[in-house]
Amino acid sequence: MINDEFIKAPGSLFDAKETLVDLGLPPLNNIRNLEIARKRVCADNLDDQVYGFMSLWSLASLGNRDAMTLYAAAIERHVEETIMPEAQATHFHAVASNWRRIIAMTVDVDVVMNGARSETGSEPEAEPTQTFGAMDAPVPRRDGFVVLASIGDALSQEGRSLSTRFSSILRKPVPRRGLTPCEGAVAEAIAARYPWASQAAEIIERSFAIIRGTQSDRSYAKPLMFVGEKGTGKTSLAIFVAELLGRHWIRLPAAGTSDSATLGATPRGWANFRTSLPAQAMLESQSCDPCVIVDELDKASRIGSQNGSVMGALMGMLDIPSQYYDTALMANIDLSHTLFMATANRIDTIAEELLDRFTVVPIARPGPEHFDTIIASLRSKTAERLGVDEFALPSFDEIETEALRSFFSTNRGSLRALSDAFEVSLRSAFDRQRSMPVM
Repeated sequence: MINDEFIKAPGSLFDAKETLVDLGLPPLNNIRNLEIARKRVCADNLDDQVYGFMSLWSLASLGNRDAMTLYAAAIERHVEETIMPEAQATHFHAVASNWRRIIAMTVDVDVVMNGARSETGSEPEAEPTQTFGAMDAPVPRRDGFVVLASIGDALSQEGRSLSTRFSSILRKPVPRRGLTPCEGAVAEAIAARYPWASQAAEIIERSFAIIRGTQSDRSYAKPLMFVGEKGTGKTSLAIFVAELLGRHWIRLPAAGTSDSATLGATPRGWANFRTSLPAQAMLESQSCDPCVIVDELDKASRIGSQNGSVMGALMGMLDIPSQYYDTALMANIDLSHTLFMATANRIDTIAEELLDRFTVVPIARPGPEHFDTIIASLRSKTAERLGVDEFALPSFDEIETEALRSFFSTNRGSLRALSDAFEVSLRSAFDRQRSMPVM
């Protein structure tokens, strides 16, 4: 039975950080600590569960809303699964309800829980939200980078329209959103979610080591191409990396695309002219360093096709990215901060001159040893998609788990096939749960 001391109301920042240190974790509110806490609290071992409860409490007390949600759900699950006096169960339910009230509040969580105030008594200025890693103590950083210095033919009707639309980033420093995670953070996060993609983690870590060593104020922007068979998780890995690095991302499905307009700009003079996808991403995110993910690049039309091609447009962007000419803006726009990623099943259909501009990262099929990690990830993603706690999803019994494991091996480690089978098993688990007699 879990002791009362692990189920409690919010604590101070000092107590929360001290608890994380005692648990052997860095005293940070970050995704690495949250993933460790989430895994431990769902474990079968009691010591691991206690560790998970303490970690979630610490992160929740530091203001992590995801940790608050998981902590409240863990308390409620504990009450359901444990025999205890009614008074104790009522107390624990009240603690969980208190955490849920805090989650629902729109005011600043740190202020509510820790009473933080400036010396003048006013609300402290909010710091930028950082959900992953820790920023190294950097050199004095710029406010941002000017990515668009002008609009061509600015006095024309189209030029005036574009000048108004892009006024927020025109001739102004545009801030970056990308993070510089602490050493080893990216590798650890990828190992926890995509352990079969260790080569991607090594390449990204190597580039960050150079950025940290030179104390550059830029964030990671080296083009990556994930190459592997169907169902190896290439697309979800690319999105995961973009989110780890704090980037606003946009995904372009390139399969079957027969022209360049989806990625590149449509020139002025056309009734439906539009700017390039990276320019739109900068405008939408108000950042100079969005991430553009070109999915299934190998299935797009090749360079030299009659109506242009995604490959050709991408080639132009990666040639001299700091001086990319956008034909709708009729001006150069700086794409050197933009992170380009692509996925492909094969590389022999991709133009060699384009391939040379990417770091090609082979993604192997996951093996049987990765089954438990994948199931945990599918459970987390399903709960997130449904907008519910993970604990709202039923656990699989031994028969359901072994059936999934066997199916995974039979389908040669296909994540796509396992995802479909997971949903079938989940429905079966719900049916089993409903058929159980009510005590």
